[in-house]
Amino acid sequence: MYNTLTFGKKAFTWAVVVATIAWAMSAAFIAVPLAQGQTALAAGDVIRGTVRSPFGGYPVYYYGSDAKRHLFPTASTYAAWFGTDFSRVRVLTEAEVGAIALGANVTIRPGSRLIKEDGPDPKVYAVATGALRRHVASEAVAVALYGANWAREVVAVPTGFLVNYTEGTAISAVADYDKTAITAANPDLGTAMGLAATPATAVPTGALSVALASDSPAGAVLPGGVTSVVALKFNVTAGTAAQTITGITVQSVGVGSANDFGAIYIYDGATRLTSGRTLTSQGRQAEFAALNIAVAANTAKALSVVVDVNSLTAGTVATAGDTHAFRVSALGTTAAVSGLPVTGSTMSIGSQGVSTVILTRGSDPSNPTIGQTGVAIGEFRLTAGTNDVELRRAVVTVGGTVTVSDLSAFALYQGATKLADGAVVSDRVTFDLGSTPFALGQGTNRLFTVKANVSGRGARTISTYIDSTYPSDLLVVDKVYGYGATVTFTSFAAVATAVATPATGGSFVTSQGGRVTVAFNGPSASDVSLGSQDVQMYKFSLTAGDQALDIREIELSLAEAGAQVAGALQNGTTNYFTDVKIKDADTGATLMGPVELSGATVTSGTSLTAASSAVWDNDLTQSWTLNAGQTRNLLVTMDVASSEVTANDIATRGWAVTLRVFPAGSIREVSTNQNVATTDIVGGQAAVTGNTMTVRASALTVQLASTPVSGTTVKGASNVQMVGFSFAAGSQSPVRVTQIVMTGQGDDTGGTYTAGEFDDVVITARLYDGDTAVSVAKSPTTAGVITFDNMDWTIPAGATKRLVARVNVSTSLMSSAADTAWLGINAAADITAQDRDSNTVTATDGDAVWGVTASVGGVTNNTPTVVLTVGNSGTLTADLDGDSPLSAIILGGASNVNMTKFKFLAANEDFLVRRLRISNDAAADDTGIVQVKITYPKQDGTLETKTGVLASANANFSDLNFYVPRDRTTVMTVAADYATISESGVSGDTPTFRLDFNGTFEAVGAASGSSLDEGSDVHGTGQTTLCSDGGGLSTCYADTSTLSGYAMTVRKSKPTVTLSAASPAGASVPGLNEALRFTVAADAAGDIVLDVLTFKVTSTCNASTCSTTVGWNRLGNASSGAVTTAAGWSLYDAADLTTQLEAGDGDWALYGTDAADGTLSGTEKVGYARLALTTSRTIAAGTSKTYVLKVDTTGASTSSDDTVRFDVLEEAGSVNTTLAALTEFQWDEVGSGAVADIDGTRVRNLPVTGGTIIY
Repeated sequence: MYNTLTFGKKAFTWAVVVATIAWAMSAAFIAVPLAQGQTALAAGDVIRGTVRSPFGGYPVYYYGSDAKRHLFPTASTYAAWFGTDFSRVRVLTEAEVGAIALGANVTIRPGSRLIKEDGPDPKVYAVATGALRRHVASEAVAVALYGANWAREVVAVPTGFLVNYTEGTAISAVADYDKTAITAANPDLGTAMGLAATPATAVPTGALSVALASDSPAGAVLPGGVTSVVALKFNVTAGTAAQTITGITVQSVGVGSANDFGAIYIYDGATRLTSGRTLTSQGRQAEFAALNIAVAANTAKALSVVVDVNSLTAGTVATAGDTHAFRVSALGTTAAVSGLPVTGSTMSIGSQGVSTVILTRGSDPSNPTIGQTGVAIGEFRLTAGTNDVELRRAVVTVGGTVTVSDLSAFALYQGATKLADGAVVSDRVTFDLGSTPFALGQGTNRLFTVKANVSGRGARTISTYIDSTYPSDLLVVDKVYGYGATVTFTSFAAVATAVATPATGGSFVTSQGGRVTVAFNGPSASDVSLGSQDVQMYKFSLTAGDQALDIREIELSLAEAGAQVAGALQNGTTNYFTDVKIKDADTGATLMGPVELSGATVTSGTSLTAASSAVWDNDLTQSWTLNAGQTRNLLVTMDVASSEVTANDIATRGWAVTLRVFPAGSIREVSTNQNVATTDIVGGQAAVTGNTMTVRASALTVQLASTPVSGTTVKGASNVQMVGFSFAAGSQSPVRVTQIVMTGQGDDTGGTYTAGEFDDVVITARLYDGDTAVSVAKSPTTAGVITFDNMDWTIPAGATKRLVARVNVSTSLMSSAADTAWLGINAAADITAQDRDSNTVTATDGDAVWGVTASVGGVTNNTPTVVLTVGNSGTLTADLDGDSPLSAIILGGASNVNMTKFKFLAANEDFLVRRLRISNDAAADDTGIVQVKITYPKQDGTLETKTGVLASANANFSDLNFYVPRDRTTVMTVAADYATISESGVSGDTPTFRLDFNGTFEAVGAASGSSLDEGSDVHGTGQTTLCSDGGGLSTCYADTSTLSGYAMTVRKSKPTVTLSAASPAGASVPGLNEALRFTVAADAAGDIVLDVLTFKVTSTCNASTCSTTVGWNRLGNASSGAVTTAAGWSLYDAADLTTQLEAGDGDWALYGTDAADGTLSGTEKVGYARLALTTSRTIAAGTSKTYVLKVDTTGASTSSDDTVRFDVLEEAGSVNTTLAALTEFQWDEVGSGAVADIDGTRVRNLPVTGGTIIY
């Protein structure tokens, strides 16, 4: 025997193993970005990046205790250590992988497998400790060490990687190689490489599933320069354990350039989570690391990929026509991930550019004082360009020396209107206006103000700006295109600096504060009611510096506002303002006071009786402590008298409180007992007058509401809305209503309205605020009066509420036709109400009619505004439901086939349908219908199904519980069971079900008890009344087609045609290429045979030489391409792309796009290709076949961007009259009762539209 193993009869065929592993892993990868604060790699981890090698797989590495990555050269090398377990593989970004030093390659585990060169050297080696390769000198030794099937244990090592092994001494005898000892000496990869031992497989910390969100945007054309486009929305759902996403890899797929996009971001709703990334030119991907996105256990987090598109004309330009679909290909997390990749819809770059919005800085607001609330800290201005726009999002960055946590309650204003509250993340404040965008017309500009509460210390700079680095921080949607306009940043720095008055950047202010800081905080000017208690007249705050303070005195004044001096603070013994206090606004505790007018100093007039102003200058002197660094929010409150001695002493007049200058000694330091100098009281060195509070009597205005209007109900109906009233409280106080008296009249004789007839029509009434009852049910007196007492119904200050009277009507009619009634409020005295302080409020009639057109005080009212008419019965409307199934193929032997749906609408009362008839328009096609089923809702909301059998094309149903509530559409479904074709079913039958009113039908009114049957009012589509009272249904329903469903076709089996996901689209080159790939599936009910297919051609010839007679896609000219000849067309089974399915060119016939007769001729443009297969193709039941259409498009121009698209044509889909006379799609059934030469009518999914191919 030779010294080397000779491979003769036992020779192997060695597969070539490429240097990079073509990993085929179905398990989820684990990605752990190496960012600060995130989980670091540990020795023993197995890692990969996100970019495939040129061979299609991912390079995979072992991370050792030497902090280096060690490549697994082949899949066999990985398997020698870890088998097929990929749970330990972690996915890192390419940048993170590249940052790890490269170490020695991994070798086959010693003692596990034999190796040989994947090359000319025939020697077989065993691997020993230290990556020694030792030649196995004989086959006998190989058999002794590895068994009779030793050859199966041989792994081929690419020649380039053989150098990873050191050659040792040959193994001439079994004793030379102790396989057991060698295996034991290399228990894990780390040990074998001389590194720290490899830990046991890490168990994933839980699961994350990724899925495309249902509201992920559909495909669209994006104008150049658009910003903030949501390209992909996806949901990440955690399992039973909370998870954290630390990295996301996004990739663009499609035919387009990485230069099409200026930036890619990850968003959580309106919040930007990342800075902008650009796509790499190779792989077109963007990696987001160092994230910290929390996903709570058993919840989903919706994330978005947002992109900015580059301009079409300036800078790095986008290319019109490029297409992109964005995909999330990897997540960084310690969890096991499933569902990746997720891919959004394809979007293309359009040829038009979006309009521009100009952003400029506003003026610097006044410097805020520590303790101020809702104070302006920044401004910016937007100017719309050529199109109308909407502001939907603004992200303002806060800079300067201020601590962001010292600012709170951020809000965005335009003028006095608050647009949005701000959400703070780090130094960014997001204002989301998505639900209520702010509109700007073309060419207009508006100034926006950022407001906040300011705390902390003085002398801190506050800068606010929109960062030009991230254009998506400002989303202003161009209303013409529906996407973010291009933002031009003018007078805005990319990162504003904290200087006092910058030449560029955002707005800058400096917080003002001293040893004590005083800030005025409102309230806004408003109305207060006579009799109000604890009215908030003034709000301010005091903030201490670094020393605790003793607040010893605060001086206030109260004066009539403006130039008026005619008011009086007191009249006789009546003090109009009393119980003056200073309170802690947050706790409600009284800190100073109460004091009264008797202790005040008159500053206007000779006495309080004539005075319109007064000062408390030595009265509010109770001391209290303000701790170091503390801000206390304070209120000045007082009570207002409930009545006036002389009208308008204080009512209708404005009054304002002034916080006067803090006198010396009013504030002391607690630690030193030293007075704080008045110069150290910031904001307290000048008097500050509050806003005007206007005293008014509490008000309640009542008028007829716009709904309900006059309506009709039926006898016995309950809870009927009869009349509504609008109750509006004044802004000064809420109003509590405790009693309402209503008066009504009725007419049950067909004559005039009288109060005595009201209780003949209305049995009881109850008042409602929305769906909430605010009174108990009351019955009218014989005089038509209903008193709703013991009420407790409140209308908030400044609010309007609608009060509706719902009634139960009599079960019988007094008149032969209909009874009528109305209900109203007679006078202001019939409403009893109080304000918040229990003062009586007298209602005012807002429309001077109290719900009727004349006084009801004993006077007959023959022209009421809102009238309720009570009739004998309601009406019922029947129609075909919009969700009724369209014509389709149904299979013999099928059960519960949805044939049609009918909808019913009841008016004036609920109905219970008791009996009806379903008929078959195609009476001759009854034989295969085993039974008919109707399904409808019952009154309890559950569904009930009844079964019937057709007899003479009719199925009668009785004892039904079909409930039709009034004013709501209710649907009944009609289904059928069919016999098999081999039994009594007939292939080709076309049953059509209808709701037949020509037989038995009955519906009973739930309130009136009246029966709608033959001769009752039943309405249908397109007709006001199908049956009038006294008319028979046979007359009314002479034409029943309006209530018929769609015709169905019964077949033994059926084909379904779909476009293959692999069908070509996008860029291509002219020539004989695959043009369309589609799949035909046979139903499990039986085989189908394919006879004829027709393909529609839609093409363009864009070269300057193209015309109505010349072009590659036209017959009979010098430029004519192969597409105009049968030889240019062929069809293949995708399983065999070498054998054409047609017998020859004669199976093909080409037709033009013109409506003329005949096949393609003259210089016609090719429009259709009909393939009549000489040998039909059978598709077995329950299986499918994919077909490939190849077409020779030689002649199409790549320089002119010629295009073509191929579709599978539906039946009767051709404009060519000759082709239309043929079957465009033809198939056969197989077996007993089968029918041949069936056309494509109702074949599912036809037409099938292919993708547009661009040359």
